[in-house]
Amino acid sequence: MSAPAAFAVESSQPDFAVFADPKNLFRLEYPVGWQEVNKAGATLLLRDPTQKYSQIGVTVSPVKIASLAEFGSVRDIGEKLTQAEAAKESTVPGGVTLVSEGERVGPASGTTFYEYEYRLVTTRGNKRVFNAVAVRNNVLYIMNAQVFEKGDDATAEEIAVVASVASALRRVMRAFDVGRESVAS
Repeated sequence: MSAPAAFAVESSQPDFAVFADPKNLFRLEYPVGWQEVNKAGATLLLRDPTQKYSQIGVTVSPVKIASLAEFGSVRDIGEKLTQAEAAKESTVPGGVTLVSEGERVGPASGTTFYEYEYRLVTTRGNKRVFNAVAVRNNVLYIMNAQVFEKGDDATAEEIAVVASVASALRRVMRAFDVGRESVAS
């Protein structure tokens, strides 16, 4: 599949392109070469054609709350997120490890984001997952990105590739922004 029409190939980061969605009001920087795929429920889903299970998704949904703080603190939401992941049938017992959690402000919008990085061990393999969550004007924005981690038998090259993708996904998470200011030209 080709890149969607809303993509602009200008980014502050070399090797990154920008998706600006003026309808849903979000901006996402992503690694050059990733391709859009369709998935029910996702506003945007990108996959790395060279790493089968590496993907970036954005979901946009109306909500009744006006801010993340109304839903809970960074810690509260992080606990709910890890509990939900742990409850999935494919997650092995004890298979969720929160690596980091934090709060930041969107670079253009000034919107508060909660960010999470966690490791997930499932019956289908291990993943490193990155989430950025925000609420703006009663709209919930969730950016979720993941890369499959290699097992104990991984080669040094495979480990390096996964580490490189994980580093890129951290950049994606931290640059994600929402609101009219984020998509202004």
